[in-house]
Amino acid sequence: MSETVWVALLTGAFTLTSGIVGVILTHRYSRSQAEAARREDRRRDARALLAQFVEAGTQWADANWNMVPFFQKNAKDRTFWLEWPDTDSGKTIREHSLAITRTGGELRLIVGDEELLARIAEATAKMSESEPMLALIDDGKRIQAGKTPGDALGDAWAHYRQVREAFQAVEGRAADLLRGAL
Repeated sequence: MSETVWVALLTGAFTLTSGIVGVILTHRYSRSQAEAARREDRRRDARALLAQFVEAGTQWADANWNMVPFFQKNAKDRTFWLEWPDTDSGKTIREHSLAITRTGGELRLIVGDEELLARIAEATAKMSESEPMLALIDDGKRIQAGKTPGDALGDAWAHYRQVREAFQAVEGRAADLLRGAL
């Protein structure tokens, strides 16, 4: 074969090889960009859910904190307990509770950090404890019967402070993670 045929064959082979390598490199780059975009979307979703979770939790604790004296004062008043869920404060507390349940469930599905998941579980478990409120209501009934009050008022306030601190612990861990990888 002549020299020009060899040059043409080599040029064609080089062109074909460089085209295939270019397509492979472009595909790898596109795939890495798509994966990076998915990771960033996941981080953005987690960030938004964590913000909603912490906000709802702290507002739930604060709203209940403010209601503690009313709960104790109205311990024996059946009308109060029947009407309270339909009041603005009752609706607010219920909305926060529903937001905590929803966002907590979603976070359990997308968060991979075990420590953050443990703090989320601890915050929701702390929120679900009912003993301080039951003691507060019993204490209120005792007061209304003319007996000496116990420490239930302070215990209820301490409980809601602990709930707030548990949600702030979730926020602290999330802040540490969001600075790095979630």
